[in-house]
Parts: sequence; C-alpha cells; structure tokens
Amino acid sequence: MKMLLKQKVFFGLILSLGLGVGGCGNVSVDPLELMSNSTPVLNSITASSGAISSYVQGTFSQATPYWVFNTSFSGFANNLTAPASGQIAEIGVSNITGANGYYVTLIHSGRMETKIFGVQNITGLKVGDYVLAGQVIAQFYPGSIVGFQVLYSDGTNGPVPVCPFSYLSTAFRQSLYTYTSSQLCQ
Repeated sequence: MKMLLKQKVFFGLILSLGLGVGGCGNVSVDPLELMSNSTPVLNSITASSGAISSYVQGTFSQATPYWVFNTSFSGFANNLTAPASGQIAEIGVSNITGANGYYVTLIHSGRMETKIFGVQNITGLKVGDYVLAGQVIAQFYPGSIVGFQVLYSDGTNGPVPVCPFSYLSTAFRQSLYTYTSSQLCQ
C-alpha cells in the first residue's frame, strides 16, 4: 500500500515537473482565460484583404445560422486565421452546401465559440491545440465558399448560434462594408 502511494506521488511530481518545464501547448494562451465569461472581439478570418469577394446566402436566420461567403478568384490558396485566441475543439467534414472541405471549431471563452466551414489544408494543428488571434490555422482555395458561425452561451443555454455582426472588430466590419447588419442578420 505504501509502495503504491509512493508511486502515485512520484508520478505526480514528474508530471508537474514536465508541465512546468515543457508547458502544455502554446504558452501565450492562458487556458484559464478560455473558461472565463468574456466575449472576445472577433478579427477577420482571412489574412489578406479582398480574400472574401461576396456574400452568398440570405440573411443569418434560424434556418441558416451562419454566414457564407465567396472567396476571391485571384492568387493561390489563401490563409485562414483564428478570429480570436482559443483552443481547437473540433475538426470535421463541412456540412454546409458548397463549403467543401472541413470545418474547424474554436473555443474562445466559456461563452463563445466560432466555427469556420470550407477550409482545406489544416496547418498541422489538431484538436486540443491552442491558437492565437490572427494565427494561420488552415487555407481555402480561391473561388471557394467559406462559412462562418458564432456560437454563444449565456451560462444556462447553449451554445447556440448568434448573428456574428455585433462581435466583430471594427476592421472586420469594414471589410464587409458592402453589407449592412440588416442584410447579414435578421
């Protein structure tokens, strides 16, 4: 019995030493911040301006709780960036019509998640990895369709899809200047 207790204590010390020296993922992202009740401002999901060329679907609604954009036909694959710091929670096959490829779900806080559809070439990241705002997480091909969804939890419900417009940074809103909030959200 004493030997088992010594082994557990020894294992705990080795584990804490390893985490203390090696860290647990990206040390620039505080894991405790992810569980806060904050709602971060969301930056653009593309690294280059002009990568999103037009809005595809009708307004955000209960039936279509996401935005869908056409991407520009110019250039090669474009970088897709994390809109805010967070942890990759899920990677799966995209289920939005036309947004072929994969989707990536990022948890930004205890209240907010984002999901980006139509991504290709995920950049060596996996579920559980921490990413910084603006960090390249994947690519999308020119002329493809990309979907964007914000999920919010009020602490009792959720997460449920909400219109992303009010959570966007000023720069991201300006990149969508040809659309008004009434065109993007109902």
